[in-house]
Amino acid sequence: MREKRMSLRTKLTIAFLLVATVPVVMLATWVERSAVQKEFDTVTEKHLIIARNLSAAMERYANDIAAAVSAAASSKGDARDWRELLGNLDIHSAIVVDGEKQEVAWSGARFPVTVPLPDTALAELSAPNVRSIGPVRFSNLTRIADRPVMLVAAARTGGGDLVVVLDTPYLVKLQKSIAFGELGHSMMVDASGRVIAHPNAEWQRISKNASKLSVVQKMMRGETGVAEFYSPPMKADMIAGHTSVAGVGWGVMVPQPVRELYVHATEVTMMAIIITVLGLTGAGVLGWWLARRIAAPFAKIRDQMLDVESPEQSYVREALPNGATHEAHQLAESFEEMVARLRLSSAEIVAAKEAAERANHAKSEFLANMSHELRTPLHGILSFAELSVEAADSGDSETRRQYARHIEQSGEVLLNLVDSLLDLSKLESGRQQLELGDVSPDHLVETVVSEVSPLASKRGLVIDTSGTCDLSIEADPVRLGQVVRNLLANAIKFTAEASVINVDIQQDAHFTYLRITDAGPGIPAEETDFIFQKFVQSSATADGAGGTGLGLAISREIIAAQGGRIWAENVAVGGARFTVEVPN
Repeated sequence: MREKRMSLRTKLTIAFLLVATVPVVMLATWVERSAVQKEFDTVTEKHLIIARNLSAAMERYANDIAAAVSAAASSKGDARDWRELLGNLDIHSAIVVDGEKQEVAWSGARFPVTVPLPDTALAELSAPNVRSIGPVRFSNLTRIADRPVMLVAAARTGGGDLVVVLDTPYLVKLQKSIAFGELGHSMMVDASGRVIAHPNAEWQRISKNASKLSVVQKMMRGETGVAEFYSPPMKADMIAGHTSVAGVGWGVMVPQPVRELYVHATEVTMMAIIITVLGLTGAGVLGWWLARRIAAPFAKIRDQMLDVESPEQSYVREALPNGATHEAHQLAESFEEMVARLRLSSAEIVAAKEAAERANHAKSEFLANMSHELRTPLHGILSFAELSVEAADSGDSETRRQYARHIEQSGEVLLNLVDSLLDLSKLESGRQQLELGDVSPDHLVETVVSEVSPLASKRGLVIDTSGTCDLSIEADPVRLGQVVRNLLANAIKFTAEASVINVDIQQDAHFTYLRITDAGPGIPAEETDFIFQKFVQSSATADGAGGTGLGLAISREIIAAQGGRIWAENVAVGGARFTVEVPN
């Protein structure tokens, strides 16, 4: 007698009911216990991220203030020359403090300041533990004209200190930008725990001392994390993400009432129960309906999978039978995507193989060029050394002297080549450390032009400089001078005799531009980027040009290491122009 077996439809219906019924009680209990904890965990992530973002904005603002005050203090001009820049940073007054003497350099009309400044704030600026960013010192909150302000000081070039009065509108505006839930907000304090910005206007106006709050004490210690505390102005238990600002010691926290978390958790619990009940109701119906439709689509997909034998084989997804489930469609789409990824991977492997072959070809070309460039001076050294040995016993000292000069010249060529290779290797690997400092582009160009002018004069060339730069730039003067020297040497080498080489310097708000234009044969359009590669010279100048083909490659690496770029282009009247762009 044939054994009677339960149908797939019946099995799936029972399974759906069991899966939906058994965990329902456990789910309700678990949701009740874990909803609140999940809300607290969410705060740990969300509020801490907001606090860190606010801290980053405050740190950038403090750094901008430090840079501006340092520049104003180190300037030889009048402090009033800096009032527009300082005013944009909410600095409304500047006072020169030299011992007991205090003199107002300038003071804004909207916020006039008189001297003497508050003694406690000045004492903080000279204390050993003063908060500072580099040489710029920050006081805690003090009051001037009944307004909460901070004093920022930097040593003046002419002696004494330049002390500026920093107002707090930017920090208040930053604090007001954070609001969520019913009472969620942000709060900022100085290094002593006094309120800089707070939703409570009175606390903010009087610079309330909040240092007794446990979370504020943590910020004052420079700690970052999440803490619970009681907020007197909000009259509620709060949970807050908190952190501090490096250098100035300002603290920022993002609190929210704990009760809001419980309210939201209750809503989640109720929603979970409703969804569970609805799931139980539909489980039996769905199980019976899906059972008869699930087998046929998956069988179809199985057949299509068997038809695909390799990633390269063309694959077209056929329509599934009517009533196929969403999962069946997803499986078919996933298989189609898998075939596509396999084809893409195959293409990437081919591309990687081609790239490896190109790299191998480039390596071979590099070794061939190196072999040629090294062997040429070595042959010269060996040949003239051999001739010197043969002429050792002769009385012709002039001939031996010429042989020695030839050996010396070949040795210098070889040494220059090795030095260039070492420079290029260090620059490409990032091991070359740049010695950055303030560089005057005008002075640097003038110095290099004076060095190469004798070489230009021998060929009847004139180097014409134009343009000027008012601002110094931060760069390595030796390396930047090396770039300018390489470009001018190339221009002299390839410019026709009795011609003019133009050197132009310009600046805008962000970059300094150096343009060197020669009167040579120019560069083929397809080679303007190619010539910056190692051992490469333009086809228009390669014959008899000499050199190693490393100068432009080294120049590009030097400029890139300093955050700039270099490029070449042809000019309409003939010749080539090389442009160097470096940030101010």
